[in-house]
Amino acid sequence: MRKTTRTTTTLAGVLGGALLLVGGQTVAGATATEPDVREGGVSACTAEDVEVELNPQPERPADYLLALTNVSDKTCEFSGALGLAGQNMAGEPIDQVPNDSVDHPGAPAPITLAPDHTAFAGVQVDLGDKGDPDTYVAAGFTASLPEFDGEVQARIVGAEDEPVQIPLTGLRVGTLQPVTDGVLF
Repeated sequence: MRKTTRTTTTLAGVLGGALLLVGGQTVAGATATEPDVREGGVSACTAEDVEVELNPQPERPADYLLALTNVSDKTCEFSGALGLAGQNMAGEPIDQVPNDSVDHPGAPAPITLAPDHTAFAGVQVDLGDKGDPDTYVAAGFTASLPEFDGEVQARIVGAEDEPVQIPLTGLRVGTLQPVTDGVLF
């Protein structure tokens, strides 16, 4: 009986190993396709999978709460860092304004967003005088994330019916966080 158990165990091990070896092969005439899933079962998301909103803070004209929402039907993973750039009235980036990513309220940490969930970051602008040649008027903003190519147009909440004109001399963006606690500067 002992010899039969050992033979059966050995045979199962050999067959299991053989199945592992051919498991990655495709049937003749079939093509192998890689699923759009990253390590850990998290889908690779694109700029079209998220929405970005900038929420002005009452009584604090230089502060905004950035909300990044997953609008797709798959889970998205982000490194916690993001970029934000001002745009002029022609929709062109305003490269002259210093733009700093700040480890606020802490260093970037991975953020996993299920569908319809939101991550937050603080944004602080240095406001200038429109008559100053070192001040650039932002009519909008775009957000970028290292996880995907392209940019996302950031909607400024409350400015739907009026043109946006934010006189900028500088811009700071904090790290993405799963809650709003402590993200504002």
